[in-house]
Parts: sequence; C-alpha cells; structure tokens
Amino acid sequence: DDLYLSYFAEFLRPGGQIGIVVPGLMKDFDGPVPEHLTRRQKSGGTFWAEDCRSFHTLQWWHHLWNRSSLVEVEIADTLPDGCEFWLRWERAVVAAGKSHFPSDVEVLEADGGKYLGFIRMIAHRSSL
Repeated sequence: DDLYLSYFAEFLRPGGQIGIVVPGLMKDFDGPVPEHLTRRQKSGGTFWAEDCRSFHTLQWWHHLWNRSSLVEVEIADTLPDGCEFWLRWERAVVAAGKSHFPSDVEVLEADGGKYLGFIRMIAHRSSL
C-alpha cells in the first residue's frame, strides 16, 4: 500500500532497514490494459480486476519513497525472473489443490514478464 511507509517507519530506529517485494508492473501500459490481462481464463477468473490498480512500476515506487523524508532508498529494482517465480508459485498452489482463487497460470504464461513481475525496494530510516 502506498500509504504504509510512514506507518512502518514509526517502528524503525534511525538507520534501521525496511524492505518490500510486491507484485508490480514492469512497464506502464501504452494504452488500455493489454487484452491478455483482461480476458477470462480457462480457470474461470479474470486477472485484471479493479484492485490491480494498486500495481505500480518500479519508477512509481522509487519516486514515492524518494519523496519521503522518512527513508533513504538503498536498492530499487525488479526481481530478475519475477514473473517466472510467480508462475512457479501459482503452479505449486494449483498442484497442491490449495488455491482459494482462480489460477493465474494462464495469464502469467501469456505475459512472460512483459508487464507482470516483482518490485523490490530496500531503504533505511533517515536520521530526523
């Protein structure tokens, strides 16, 4: 959540580290949401729902944290093969029969990391 940084920073001493890894966009859409993210999958679900508006790019997260006087960003990047890790997780959940939601395997295979992956941010608490 883009509003949690100030909340979590309260628990950090000056110099203390904070980090997140979140699903995100590897790049912004050039127009409407790509069709492979919005079409109904064989699992019955549609990946791109209203809540997906919380998916942001690395640049968006980096800008958000850099605007804050609470932290100093140390690392801001995307996880290499993040979409592949996500796909492996989805396949494992399906194989274990533990999915509470329709599988996203189909959309992750179609995307191949073009838009979907993981954003990593690591920062330390500023000395205020």
